Amino acid sequence: HRVTLGEPPRGFWLPRCAYAEGIGIEEILSESGVVFTVVRGDSIERADPQPRFGARSPLMGRAAPVVFLGADRELSSQLRGPVGADHQSWAKGVVGELESRALEAGAGMEHPPLFVGVVELVDVAGEPGWLEGVVQLLRELTARDGALQLVTPSDALRQLTRVERARPATSFGEAHEEGESWIGRE
Repeated sequence: HRVTLGEPPRGFWLPRCAYAEGIGIEEILSESGVVFTVVRGDSIERADPQPRFGARSPLMGRAAPVVFLGADRELSSQLRGPVGADHQSWAKGVVGELESRALEAGAGMEHPPLFVGVVELVDVAGEPGWLEGVVQLLRELTARDGALQLVTPSDALRQLTRVERARPATSFGEAHEEGESWIGRE
């Protein structure tokens, strides 16, 4: 990233959105110039202390100045669709549901709630029509004049006036709930 773009990356993707507290991940990211990362939403929801708005709002770690964005499990699961060939109906359904969830989740928040959708290409490689579905979803999101706005993580962080501080909880990727692939059973 530094060689190609001449600056350190602002964000870094933790594999499978996994996070383990107490092993220095925040410090390593911060020392590398990383300002944000994405973790599973439950890592933020179970943070200490528990954040007021859960995974809908970014969280500043306690060990180093790195912001954690919580991946939304439901949205991430939907983004692995669409099933079948009716991409337009699928996209309208996803956007409609997100608008409802945004209105519900946003009550009392100082900024719009964040819904971070995560799809690893390995999960959808070879799925026929997947890319066409995503294109249709982006069209639907940009065509609506509603409660949703597409933003990059950097843009979302610039819009914040305050970020809660807490220690994210350990959380492993969906296929590795107990962490056996990451740290072994022993």
